[in-house]
Amino acid sequence: MSKIAKNIISNIGLQFWLVISQIVLVPLYIHFLGVEAFGLVGFYTSLTAVFFLLDFGFSATLQQELAKSNKDVISPNDRINLIRTLELTYLILAGLGIVLILLSKDFLTQNMILDSKLGAETILNCVVAIAFLLASRMLIGLYIGALNGLQQQFKLNLILIILEVIKFISIVLCLVFFWNHILAYFLINIIIGVATILLLNRIVWKQENPDRLKAHFQFQVIKNKLKFTLGVSLISIISVILTQADKFLLTRLVNLEEFGYYTLAFSIAAIPMKFVSSVSAAIYPRMVFDYSLGNEESLSKTYQKSCQLISFVIVPVCLALFFYTNPILSLWFKNELVVNKIEWLVKIFVLGFMLNGIMTMPYYLQLVYRWTSLSIIKNLVALIIFIPLLIYLVRNFGVIGASCIWLVLNGLYVIIEIPVMHSVLLPRIQFKWYLNCVAIPILVAGAFYYLGQFAIRSDVSFGIVEWILISLLILVSMFSINKLMSEQPLSFLNKLLRA
Repeated sequence: MSKIAKNIISNIGLQFWLVISQIVLVPLYIHFLGVEAFGLVGFYTSLTAVFFLLDFGFSATLQQELAKSNKDVISPNDRINLIRTLELTYLILAGLGIVLILLSKDFLTQNMILDSKLGAETILNCVVAIAFLLASRMLIGLYIGALNGLQQQFKLNLILIILEVIKFISIVLCLVFFWNHILAYFLINIIIGVATILLLNRIVWKQENPDRLKAHFQFQVIKNKLKFTLGVSLISIISVILTQADKFLLTRLVNLEEFGYYTLAFSIAAIPMKFVSSVSAAIYPRMVFDYSLGNEESLSKTYQKSCQLISFVIVPVCLALFFYTNPILSLWFKNELVVNKIEWLVKIFVLGFMLNGIMTMPYYLQLVYRWTSLSIIKNLVALIIFIPLLIYLVRNFGVIGASCIWLVLNGLYVIIEIPVMHSVLLPRIQFKWYLNCVAIPILVAGAFYYLGQFAIRSDVSFGIVEWILISLLILVSMFSINKLMSEQPLSFLNKLLRA
């Protein structure tokens, strides 16, 4: 089995566990803590994206540098000095982030405190815990970037799965038997976060510095990479504004309960992206390696296969969730009020995430070539257009209006960004990309599910027969898509497993 195959399988294993734990824990949160408390989890997720702006693109730079072929490495000292320099830099930035959140906690929670039943003290304590949790997540992100670049994802994922299982058990036992309070969720996450940092630190240094050479802080090792680093950082800043503006605006315009429903719908619709991140995390270092060797033919082939593999899985799954949202949510939550509140939000979000997943590997291709200006310009234009539109839609249509922005934004990326990108990078495959990654999977899966509605009514109670039919529809659509795609993703997977 090839290293890429092992990495993809281990990535999927980790993401599979995260999905299973989410399926179990989300209803548990709603039952024991209430929708308002889940709104605080959504608030933490939004702050995570903002907090990671302090990364300034350094983790992406570290991942790319460590993924290069050995001939591109000047010396082992340069590599370990880069890691040490970024470690110390991240500690300073994490501390700065904690201070900024603590200083602004009253402003951040002002509207939530006014409308919430949780109480001001609970919310403020949770924000303090969130500040320290975010700092730990930032350091974890650095080590994950390093291990991804070193293509040590199997070892990384094994550690992460074990720690996630421990966290899952701890949260369940705590909420059910000891302390059913939202603060318990954040405190357990902090403890697991610290343990993760210590373990990943040990693995990175054992892998990259087996001879125990002395590492030093040297600004010079990152100075020559600042252009790419700052480009990635600017992309991140604009992307965070685009993707998180709705969350922060909603915290000011709707109550915490409504925000909780919005967060819940967003989290559910994002589940298929777990597979996307599993594939992209394993494939990206290989693309960097091919590029560093000047092997464009291999790079192009890897890019096309990974794009088609992602579309082969994510499109049928997302469209199934779109067509059969109500029965799937009813089976999950067994709560008609929750289902009615989030059904259309999930439908809109899942289509947006489907398009976002399709665009993942094109973005990574740009990073491989260190072409950051396209994403910067694209996001700046989107920022100018969509922020005023977002404010209008939220004020007039509430959470539904905000969700539509996500769908339209990703739809325009697929329509506009791809022709621009492929006119410069791998121009001969543009039509092939649209045909195999967009047209074939959407038309085939959409046709199967549309016809399936005549046999499976979504407005009646679902039994075992209906669920079997839906499962068969998904499988048949996936096998049909595979046969029509040029790279046949199942054959690609089979070759990886046999290599």
